[in-house]
Amino acid sequence: MSKVSVLIVDDEPLLLKGLSSIIIKTNPNFTIAGTAYDGKEALEKIEKLNPQVVFTDIRMPGMDGLTFLSLAKKHSRNFIPVIISGHDEFEYARKSIQLGVVEYLLKPVKLASLKTLLENLYNKVRLNQFQRQEELLNLLKFGPVDEKEINSHFGNYSSFSCVLICAGSYNNVKVKPETPSWSFWEENNLKEIIEYTIKPEYDYWVLDLEYGNQKMVVFAKEDPFTQEDLINQNSLYDKLSELHFPITYVFGSPFTNLQNLCNQIHHMQQLLVKNCIFGKSIKIDSDLPDKNNHKINQSYFEKLLKNNQFSLFIQHSLNYIKSLEGQSCLQINLETICRQLITMFYNKLLDSNKILDSKKIFFSDIMLKISEAICCSINYDQLVDKLSGIFFELLGTNNDLLLHNADHQQIANSIQNYIENNYYKQISLGTLSNIYGLVPPYLSKIFSTYKGISPIDYLTNIRIREAKKLLLSSPTILLKDVAQLVGYDDPYNFSKVFKRITGISPSEYRNNQTVKQ
Repeated sequence: MSKVSVLIVDDEPLLLKGLSSIIIKTNPNFTIAGTAYDGKEALEKIEKLNPQVVFTDIRMPGMDGLTFLSLAKKHSRNFIPVIISGHDEFEYARKSIQLGVVEYLLKPVKLASLKTLLENLYNKVRLNQFQRQEELLNLLKFGPVDEKEINSHFGNYSSFSCVLICAGSYNNVKVKPETPSWSFWEENNLKEIIEYTIKPEYDYWVLDLEYGNQKMVVFAKEDPFTQEDLINQNSLYDKLSELHFPITYVFGSPFTNLQNLCNQIHHMQQLLVKNCIFGKSIKIDSDLPDKNNHKINQSYFEKLLKNNQFSLFIQHSLNYIKSLEGQSCLQINLETICRQLITMFYNKLLDSNKILDSKKIFFSDIMLKISEAICCSINYDQLVDKLSGIFFELLGTNNDLLLHNADHQQIANSIQNYIENNYYKQISLGTLSNIYGLVPPYLSKIFSTYKGISPIDYLTNIRIREAKKLLLSSPTILLKDVAQLVGYDDPYNFSKVFKRITGISPSEYRNNQTVKQ
């Protein structure tokens, strides 16, 4: 930050000269912009000099200090006032509180008091300056602002650089604040990460962009950025990528004219949209040279729909999307694929008059849901889950199209048999998905439709049923052994689930049954 400019107002020439000298000697961060002998002259000087701090005596001929401050404040002069007063001027000093004066300098001036005062003033001016700079930068996001304002607050900087940081998928629709990509910045303070990682010896500001998961960091230096500075800024990406969350880090080139910030942001957001890889962290400073342009086998999917194989279409669509995981698929490419598949499905249902409530399902709403699904997902499992929901919503009351199928009846029966014969093993929806080759949401939908319960809830019921048998047949068996025998590694979790299902703890259940017998 440049030096703090000071205007001193006092009718005593010796005090003016002495205070001017001692301020500069005590704190080199201050410079004397000018002096005035009374309030009237001070008003003229303040117009020309625009000081950041004004020291003023209270009692002066002509216009006194309080009248001067009152008039200056009416003109919205942005400065910090400091009252110079003697011990016998307390009543005057008290009135100055109403004018927003919170700093005082007692006569005769003591060096220790002045030193403390100047340190406080410097911190306040720096804070005010930083806040105003941040306000201007937020205006510059949308276009140029008054050049005088820019020169006044950024004139001491000669070079700027920016990084755009997007947590999760880039948003092209407004999503709710509770989504993972939005809440990421609530859980991770970017300013603290910058201070810990980069420890920059130059100024920077963190700006929020239009969508809640994107932030822009603007760095500024009085001299040009060195290659070492830029490498240091890039190290921020390394730290962010350790947070187990997909981060896209777009690095811009240094520039000198801050009025171009809007263009910088626009260019960096274009790089983000063109190069963001779904579910993966990446650092970008230009267009990626090798872009994987994944395409669906359209004729194959059209054939499935032509043969009214709705179930197989959904299954293969979701499996194909899941197969893109690990292939560095661009988000823009992924969204195109999702739109193609769901559009084909939508049009087939519409042409076949299979959407009973078609008046309530608009194509534009479905396209919006696809965008929301991608924006609100940070990995392929979440995305597949949301897309399966869109497919099922399209089917509406026509679930028979999907599930009235002998193969699905066999799958549901097979899953049921597997659970009953293997309940004591570690089983999850992912386990069943791997065994039967169906993505978890689709598998769960098939089982739930035929059995009236989700596979995981069915597994839980079987485990509790078998636990009850063990508790009654083996009165001396330890609870931790019961838990192990029915598939729970954690006895506490077993007891918690048992009580949730039965309403009582395993011990209470055994005691109650023993009493009844």
